[in-house]
Amino acid sequence: MSNGPQIVSHGDFDGIVSSSLVGLWTKITFVFFTGPETVRGNQMGPKDVVCDLPHPAREVRAWFDHHPGNIEEARAMGWSAGEGAAYEAPSAARVIFDHLKDKTTFPPFMAQTVEAADRVDSMAYATIDEWLAETPENIVNNTIFLPGEELREARRYLWRLVTDLQEHSLDEIVDFPEVLERHQRTQEHAHRAAETIAKVGTLAAGGEICVLDFSEMKVTPRFSKNLAYTVFPQASAVLSISPVVMGGRRTNDLRLSLSLNPFLGGRNMFHNCAAILDQLQLGGGHAAAAGGKITSASKEERLREKARVVEDIARLWLKQTVANS
Repeated sequence: MSNGPQIVSHGDFDGIVSSSLVGLWTKITFVFFTGPETVRGNQMGPKDVVCDLPHPAREVRAWFDHHPGNIEEARAMGWSAGEGAAYEAPSAARVIFDHLKDKTTFPPFMAQTVEAADRVDSMAYATIDEWLAETPENIVNNTIFLPGEELREARRYLWRLVTDLQEHSLDEIVDFPEVLERHQRTQEHAHRAAETIAKVGTLAAGGEICVLDFSEMKVTPRFSKNLAYTVFPQASAVLSISPVVMGGRRTNDLRLSLSLNPFLGGRNMFHNCAAILDQLQLGGGHAAAAGGKITSASKEERLREKARVVEDIARLWLKQTVANS
C-alpha cells in the first residue's frame, strides 16, 4: 500500500479502465488492486479513491461503483460516495466517465475505451464467437490474467496498463510487444483449458448443465468458465466444483459456482442460480451467477455430499425449466 493518496481498484478490465480515468482526474499515480472480498481489509484514508468494489466502509475521497448489491449495502450502512458516484450501469468505467467528463479533459479515444469496458464487463456479446473474437478489447482483457503468474508481477503489468490506457487507444496497445506476448500465452492456455473441460466435463439436468468437477484434481485449473461452451455448446449453465484451500492445504470442503450461459440471452432469463443455491442453503448471489459451499468432515462425506448436491441442483433447475416453459 502507498503512504500517499492511492486508487484502490478491482483487478479486471473494468477496474483497470476505471483506474486510468480516476488517475487522469486526480493525478494519483499509485494503484492498489484487490478484490471484493478483501477490499475492507486494506488500509485506506480520506484522500483515497475506490473503484469497481464494495464501499470500503470508511471515509474516502470518492467511491465509484455500478453493482446494485454494493450500492444498496452502502446506502443501508449510510456511507457516502463523496466526490464519486454509484449507480447501476454496464461498467464502473461508465459511471466514472459520465460523472467526470465535464470536470476532466479526457483524451478523445477514451470514450471508445469506456464503451469497450461496458461490453467486457456486462458480457454484451451475442454469441460465443463474438466473445472469442480477437478484437482489441478482448485481446487486452485476455492478457490481464496469466496462469501461474506471481501476484507482484501481475500487479506490475496492471499498473503499466493503467498508464498505457491514459496515453493510447486500445488499437495501439494491442501492438505493444508485451501485450502480444501475453496474448499468445493466454491462447495456448485456452487450448489446454478446452482439453481439460473435455476431459472432466459432464452433463446434468438433461444436458442443460455442464458440470466441471475439479474437486479430486491435485491442482485446480483456472480459466474462464465460458470456455465450457466451446466444448458443450448445448449447455445452458456451468456448475464448477473445486476444493476449498486453507493455509495452502486442501480441505474436505468444496466451493460451488453456478452461472448461466451468457450467450443465450432471453432464452435463459427464467433460470435463477441464486434461488437454487439459496433453496439448498448452500449460498447465494445473483440470478445469472451464484456461489456456495459444501462442508464435509471426511473424504467419504465429501463424495457423498457432492453427488447429492449435483442431483439436487439438477432437480431444481429442471423444476424451474418446467415452471417457466
